[in-house]
Amino acid sequence: MNIENITIIGSGYVGLALAVSLSKKYSICINDIDEEKVNKLNQGLSPLDDDEFLEQFKNSNPKIIATNSIEKALKKTQLVFICVPTNFDEKAGCFDTTIIEGLLDEISRSKSNPLIVIKSTLPVGFVEKQNKIFQDLQIIFSPEFLREGSAISDCEEPSRIILGGDSSFNQYEKIFDVLLSAKKSKFDTTTRVMSSSEAEAVKLFSNTYLAMRVAFFNELDSFSIQNSLSAKNIIDGVSDDQRIGDHYNNPSFGYGGYCLPKDTKQLISDSKDSPSKLITSIVESNQERKKFLAGEVAKKEFKTIGVHRMIMKKGSSNFRESSILDIINFLDELNKEVIIYEPLLDDSTYLGKYTVFEDQDIFFQSCDIVLSNRIEEIPEKYLNKIYTRDIFNTDR
Repeated sequence: MNIENITIIGSGYVGLALAVSLSKKYSICINDIDEEKVNKLNQGLSPLDDDEFLEQFKNSNPKIIATNSIEKALKKTQLVFICVPTNFDEKAGCFDTTIIEGLLDEISRSKSNPLIVIKSTLPVGFVEKQNKIFQDLQIIFSPEFLREGSAISDCEEPSRIILGGDSSFNQYEKIFDVLLSAKKSKFDTTTRVMSSSEAEAVKLFSNTYLAMRVAFFNELDSFSIQNSLSAKNIIDGVSDDQRIGDHYNNPSFGYGGYCLPKDTKQLISDSKDSPSKLITSIVESNQERKKFLAGEVAKKEFKTIGVHRMIMKKGSSNFRESSILDIINFLDELNKEVIIYEPLLDDSTYLGKYTVFEDQDIFFQSCDIVLSNRIEEIPEKYLNKIYTRDIFNTDR
């Protein structure tokens, strides 16, 4: 079976990055239930308000068709990538995989018989279980390692490509060929094959390690604040050790975004029968960091506290699970007046209680102090009003 037509289910960061990257060689059809996204894609527009995607659709015009009909999307396809959300269900204490389970049932009933690669993050053991339920399907798991704001670049320069399946699956090379086709020719990429459960664990442990690293340097920074020390000097000295390095060492308001918060929680769930004190402490540390910084700001007794941007990082349109949201809540509990500047919010208030400004200058003039997780977009004339822990001006 030659792979010529690829269906990608879901047009979020992962699905859209795959679609753009693979469209140079393959016929790509995106299936999404969001009619507005489908219409934008069929008009040659990016459905995500993300700088990298907006530039790609403006300058490269990727050839992608889109439909909200799963039947149409499966008609001629040989390969399906499933890239839909698996949000963490706080009540159930695990990922909500019902969307994926429903999609696998639809694909099975369609009799289209494509290879299926799940890119959505999963609990350990999910694919193994689904292969037993849907014995007519060939399902594997391939974790994604994309970052918001650089998803397409990460598709073209992948650190590694991992495929996880059971012992009967024998078409890894075809899928490697597809995924490697997006890679820049001179970029060196490691490829690995393992069981689906091992691949699922790789994703969860990778993101939990990154969350741990963020939490570690944030605790270092909190220590520095409390003891009137230079966090930069300490971090520089620590990072000079090549075993530690100078990446992911920039203090912040806490980790957030699509992946790190939910993946750490899922790993805690998967590790409940194993020793996991360190993993559990990462989530606790992240909450303590946000509470600590809110308290530090509140101690300064400014009347009006501004929040400059709620997105996680420059170029992103996402502020789901953004660390600043919890800091706002903590400040609210301390009865502090908070106002917001966020161009991506259409409403004049956030949650009906925080004033949202459209004009950046008026916003700054209305604040006594402004919280900003990253200062790259702050006009120089307002830097004297900024409270940030951004020492190195990087998210890498």
